Amino acid sequence: MESATTREFWEKSQPLPVWRKICFAIGGAPYQITSTVLGFFMSIFLLEVAQVDPSHVSVIVFGGKLWYAMTDPVCGYLVNRTKPSSWGKYKPWILLTMPFACVTYLCFWAVPDYSQQGKLWWYLVFYCLFQGFLSIGSYHNASVTIICIYVICILICFYGTKEQKGNVLNCLSVNHMAPEDGFFLGLQEVLFFHPYVKLSMSVLFLSVAISITQGNLALFCTHTLGMGRHFSTFITIIMASTICSLPIWHLVQKRIGKKKTFAAGMLLFIPVLLSQSYLGDNFYVYTVVLVLAGLSIAVSLLLPWSMLPDVIDEFYITHGEHRDAIFYSFYVFFNKLATGFAVASSQFALKFGGYRVGACQQPPSVGRALRYLMIPGPVVAVVIALFGFGQMFPEMGRSFNQTYRCYSVTMLGERDDVERGGKIIMPPSALDQLTRLHIQYPMLFKLTNKKKNRETHCGVLEFVADEGRIYIPYWMMTNLLLTEGDLIQVENVSLKVATFARFQPQSVDFLDITNPKAVLENMLRSFACLSTDDVISIKYNERAIITDVWFQNYDLLVLETKPDRAVSIIECDMNVDFAPPVGYKEPEFQKKTQGDEEMASAEVDHMDTDSSFKVFSGAGNRLDGKKKGTEPAPVEGHSVAPKRGIPDYGYKKGTIKFIRTARQVNNESAEEEKSFEAFSGAGQSLRKKGRR
Repeated sequence: MESATTREFWEKSQPLPVWRKICFAIGGAPYQITSTVLGFFMSIFLLEVAQVDPSHVSVIVFGGKLWYAMTDPVCGYLVNRTKPSSWGKYKPWILLTMPFACVTYLCFWAVPDYSQQGKLWWYLVFYCLFQGFLSIGSYHNASVTIICIYVICILICFYGTKEQKGNVLNCLSVNHMAPEDGFFLGLQEVLFFHPYVKLSMSVLFLSVAISITQGNLALFCTHTLGMGRHFSTFITIIMASTICSLPIWHLVQKRIGKKKTFAAGMLLFIPVLLSQSYLGDNFYVYTVVLVLAGLSIAVSLLLPWSMLPDVIDEFYITHGEHRDAIFYSFYVFFNKLATGFAVASSQFALKFGGYRVGACQQPPSVGRALRYLMIPGPVVAVVIALFGFGQMFPEMGRSFNQTYRCYSVTMLGERDDVERGGKIIMPPSALDQLTRLHIQYPMLFKLTNKKKNRETHCGVLEFVADEGRIYIPYWMMTNLLLTEGDLIQVENVSLKVATFARFQPQSVDFLDITNPKAVLENMLRSFACLSTDDVISIKYNERAIITDVWFQNYDLLVLETKPDRAVSIIECDMNVDFAPPVGYKEPEFQKKTQGDEEMASAEVDHMDTDSSFKVFSGAGNRLDGKKKGTEPAPVEGHSVAPKRGIPDYGYKKGTIKFIRTARQVNNESAEEEKSFEAFSGAGQSLRKKGRR
């Protein structure tokens, strides 16, 4: 029986249609497209097309990224305080900022006929405006194409998605953070949350390495390797390698974990960066290096953003509040701050390397500066991100671990369905946390009484208990040595599927059941798992006396389970065996002596006989009424009457006695059998002698 709260939760948390997911994904395309284009082409565009001084480029890039980093938390705060409208809470922001973002992005790729100071303010203003609107992509022709894609994607996302009215968690009566709680209070809690700090610092240094490599790749290919004409091909190779490897890395992280996957990707990135010192103008060798670089970039795109939901869930479990907007805003803040610093420092390095604005050929010092820029800085940043913070970051086990007050099912009233099985009743808040943690199904839990050092395993039936309480069967409380109101620790676990279980009945009354395996199979349907050394209780033999209906309880000790001490019995093929019940004694059988056998033989030989009975001694009747031939034929020889047996007054119920006696062989009948010869009689002829 599910409660209305549980039903409402599942109705609101049904999976979204695939087409809505696709529309939502398309809405993220403009951000990714414009960010990628700016990352790869902005530096070379400002330096060699717009002919802006490198020092001014560093100011434009760092100023725009700093503005972007500052507007993200502000936009997150404003969006968080926005009241939902008929269009939703977030969709109006997406739609209304789209025209401004398109105009500023188009103006950024224009080349005005201004002085160096004029160009500085032109690109700085429009770059900052575009980055600000982006918080809620010959260059000019390409920018128009990207703007068209931008508009189409935003419209598809706006009309193809639907915001959930309210929050699904509201149906579970969970406390949430209201905007009136204070932005700075939430900011303090987030910035001092240790897993978030470690993850943010790791992402910050990783962003520095990726941004330096990405922002200077075009200049490195042009002025160091001399393969600037192949730059578009190189970009295509990197993007193809990144996109194709994302599903592979996703499968790898599911198998070995996020930390190990992050370490593998970064360890692959280090030799790719070191190889920049020895590369020449060989197209094919550099293609292989770029393919490996794409594999590493895929990890940097996938893992940091997949770790952030783990941190948010851990924060919710620890503090019981939702600060998602602040988490994401400052996560992007650190990312953009690192990117701006990396690209700005790169431009200063080019300035000191002797880069000449507007020159067709740059001095060799620029090539050397770019080579040194691509190697030491990113390598050091990756090492710090990997060993300094990446390994310090505690990988979230995404496990459920709570402490509740424990009460027997009788406190809920008539709930025999719970008392007969191995499942418990938990509060609605537990369902909220479990769904956020995305644990493995079916939901199985380990119950631990730390005071008595006792534990068992169980499943869950409903989420309708009072907050802070759980209700469990009485036999489970007995195993855990619990009394009403004691504290118990509940932790979700993943158990292996059972293959074998051995039980020992705790009473000889269990032998009265005709088919114990069938009864046990039927009763175990109410159980989710079994634990070795547990004493489970099943009810059988329903009997009615006038108006009272009662069952007989049978306690079974779980002696052994395979393949582990605790196993899941949901949808399994399990072999079952029974040990002798407690108190059972094997029946004692006494060997018969020779005197007993002779006495049994004598009893058989001295049975009463009745010689008056003769077989086939009756008279016959003819159809014609005559009496001739109706007299019984005389029976030759002595007729032996059947012997009647003597009852065994010492017979015991449940035993079978076989009497075997040795009889003497009659010598006369044996001699007659020996004298018999087949076909030794005389024959008769139908023809009389002397007649022809």
